[in-house]
Amino acid sequence: MKRFLAVLLSALLISEPSHAWPIKASAAGVAPNGATLNIGGGDLALGNFVDIMHVMQAGFSGGATPNSAGLDSNGYPTKSFSGTISFTEPLTGGSGFYNVPYVAVVPAGTKLAFTSTGGTQASSCSVLSGTAGSYTGCLGGNVTITFDGTGAAAVQFTPTGQFTINFSGASSYGAAGTANLAIVRATDYANYLAYGNTDARGIFTPEYLSLQAGTNAKNIRPMGWVDSGGNNLSSDTAWNYRTPVSALSWNTGVFPTTVWSSSITYAATGNGSCTTVGGSQEVYTASATTDTAGAPVDGSVIQGVIPTTNTTAQPYLCVGGAQYPVVTPDGLTTGAGIVSSGQGTFIFDGITHRWLNIAYIVGGSNPDGGLTATLPIEAQVLLANYLNRNLWITIPAMANSNYVTQQATAALNLKTGLYGIFEYSNEIWNFSFPQTQWANQRGLALGFPQANNEPASGWYGLRIAQYLGSTVPSVWAGRTSNLRRYLGYQAFGDPAATKTYRMKGADLANNVSYSNPVSISVASPAVLSGWFGHGLQSGWPVVMSTTGSLPTGLIAGTTYYVLNPNSNNGTLQLSATPGGAAINTSGTQSGTQTATYTNPYYASIIGVAYNAKPNRPVDFIESKGYAPYTAGTNFSDQGVNGGTAVTSINAPFLQTLATALNSNPNDPTSIASLDNDFRQGTASTLTYNSGTSTTFSCPTGTTFSTSAAHGFSNTNPGNNNMVAIFTATGGTVCNGLTAGKGYCFINVTSTTFQIAAFNSDGTCGSTPIGVSPGTGTTSVGPANDTTLAALTAHMYPQWEAVAAAFDSDRPAGMSALRVEWYEGAPEPLAPPATGANSLTSVGVTVAGSAATANAALQAGLTSWKNNADASALILAYYNAFMALTHSKTPSHLVLPGGGQYSLTSGTLPTSAKYQLYNGFASFVGVP
Repeated sequence: MKRFLAVLLSALLISEPSHAWPIKASAAGVAPNGATLNIGGGDLALGNFVDIMHVMQAGFSGGATPNSAGLDSNGYPTKSFSGTISFTEPLTGGSGFYNVPYVAVVPAGTKLAFTSTGGTQASSCSVLSGTAGSYTGCLGGNVTITFDGTGAAAVQFTPTGQFTINFSGASSYGAAGTANLAIVRATDYANYLAYGNTDARGIFTPEYLSLQAGTNAKNIRPMGWVDSGGNNLSSDTAWNYRTPVSALSWNTGVFPTTVWSSSITYAATGNGSCTTVGGSQEVYTASATTDTAGAPVDGSVIQGVIPTTNTTAQPYLCVGGAQYPVVTPDGLTTGAGIVSSGQGTFIFDGITHRWLNIAYIVGGSNPDGGLTATLPIEAQVLLANYLNRNLWITIPAMANSNYVTQQATAALNLKTGLYGIFEYSNEIWNFSFPQTQWANQRGLALGFPQANNEPASGWYGLRIAQYLGSTVPSVWAGRTSNLRRYLGYQAFGDPAATKTYRMKGADLANNVSYSNPVSISVASPAVLSGWFGHGLQSGWPVVMSTTGSLPTGLIAGTTYYVLNPNSNNGTLQLSATPGGAAINTSGTQSGTQTATYTNPYYASIIGVAYNAKPNRPVDFIESKGYAPYTAGTNFSDQGVNGGTAVTSINAPFLQTLATALNSNPNDPTSIASLDNDFRQGTASTLTYNSGTSTTFSCPTGTTFSTSAAHGFSNTNPGNNNMVAIFTATGGTVCNGLTAGKGYCFINVTSTTFQIAAFNSDGTCGSTPIGVSPGTGTTSVGPANDTTLAALTAHMYPQWEAVAAAFDSDRPAGMSALRVEWYEGAPEPLAPPATGANSLTSVGVTVAGSAATANAALQAGLTSWKNNADASALILAYYNAFMALTHSKTPSHLVLPGGGQYSLTSGTLPTSAKYQLYNGFASFVGVP
């Protein structure tokens, strides 16, 4: 196909200037010594890809389904079907991407139609090549271009708005095995023909490559191209289910032909084809698939058309005669509506004995019901090679060992000298992400205790030991000098628990079961009680034992299955089969009754102990790290991406700022105030306590006093924002203190407090600091613990101390741990206008309007991002971290988008760069 089209290059009439190649990059195989740059969902955008089909998403309507259209492994229809499969892309404004010529490259055998291209010029649609008669409707203006499949063609058109590609009905479909359908900007057409999917220049636009190259990043971390499903979840399980490079779209659901069930039926009161166990249950029954001809195993996938939405609290799915509960992947919960009619995808969790309904993700989206579309690792490698960046590789949470083997093998195509940095999933500590909920449930099922987040940490540590300790290094045996394995954790997490359970694998013995004495009621049904906090789930196996005799209905040594568990009140019931009827008991009993849970997969999942050197998770990694986002006290992210949770102590600062910025969004004094807020800002100065003037002066001694309640509390790093910052006007602060440095509040009462220095490990000291009056007017206030002053005082040092603790506690020959951020960014947000703890609630307005005040603050924040102060701040943020012995690489999330974390003002690669971009690009770290 491409050979056929190549002869057309000389005939192309391209009105836009050509792009210079190649873009200047680093020496081959040597990454720059900058920071890590995260590639997020905003990078999966129109202006970044040569073939914009890669970012278009499929929609099914009129009865069309992946099965009825016979989608092949690349997502092309292969047979007649009813309805329509549509791919739509809204063209958005931006130089070089709007109202310019595009080329539709249509292979022979492909039948489709372009509709509503919106062209207005007479020359908006012209045939560049192709067999005569293979297309119709190419007339200019608002046209529908139809290809009948008799020959290949390349048609140039100029869309001025949204356009849609339709595979529609019985007469329009792609031939089996069709590939290389593409929509390419005319100025990118030569690169598409020359490189295709074999070079980054055939995949990514020159503007995007230039934007990436200009960052001088050391590593690229395309986590957002892997965990791109609803709410940060990748549902990749097996390698042959992933998005292949040859796929029509890299941004639409995946429907492998071998997992599609030809029939999913529904019964409101029965058990489908499963063994009848009695009771009234809502059951979906799926016919066998090529990959699941019998009962499911861990990682089995079932896709199909779901006929009815569930109405009861606990639906079941029956496959191969085995019935298990259906739960959501984000929290593994049940309830009415968690199985919706339409296309659906279920993944079997063989450890928790439940089906995960991937189409249902709270707070995310999975519009087509398929498996996650993941940007192919091959494309990630090509981008890293072109830019000469080390590639940070995210292993999907649910991936099996073969997937990891194949992923690591594909990564071997990185240039010699570039590092492959392997990380298992993303933030398996963050319970707002479904992979953490899933990992937590797996950890519970394997018997890890519920304290200290041990179930999630235990599962994470287990996969670190297995995948990074064995699978990946076996593939990279010939390139171990360029292999780095990474273990991540929460920046505000507990260092002691992180060391013990996540890094040392304290719970990872090779045989774990847990049991508890229980009381058994003689009743119909019987209830077991007294096992508080058991964490058991429906369908898990339990074996009963006794020192005397069990009541009739239960037999010692027999495996039963949990039913109606309640960890809070310590009760559960038992059934003879998963999801079966509750067991009734009768007669009498004696002795002590004990219920024991042992996960049947434990031995095969673990097999060996990973809780002792040299087999602990920490013994298999080169790098560890966290994501220390930074913000101010009055412009913070304490509202969880909603902005500062404003209280009255923020009001004076915010009112002054809003008033000034409303008059001039570039007011130098206001921009300087913002910058100071991010560095060492406090919520109060000498005037404190809801704006009421308080008396404050430096004492002679260790105890500070105020005339009214000050509102401070003892510092608990990582859990509140009370870090003491002292400033002065007209002279110096109290003798014995350093202005702008972070101190701990200790021994706090309502009107007094003492301060102590942070210890070298970031914890609070206990010895009060003695002071005497300085020469100026001293002010004190609590700084947010994400300000630079607070990060430097306790965040950076506490994780440096954890790294140092392993310097003499690792297997012989292993180098000292590297500390690297996996993410990070300045993340200030303007406080919200309305709601609880908002500008309205504390009376901050401009011209009587909180919305106007919010707009003024937002404008000021944008002005700060465009100010040289922002560039200086990101360097200060990095360099304070780099001053520590084990620190190697800071990070940033993300490049485009114009949002809270972005380095540029919009989604297109031609969007204006903030000064933050310049600061990131100017950072020079260590190799």
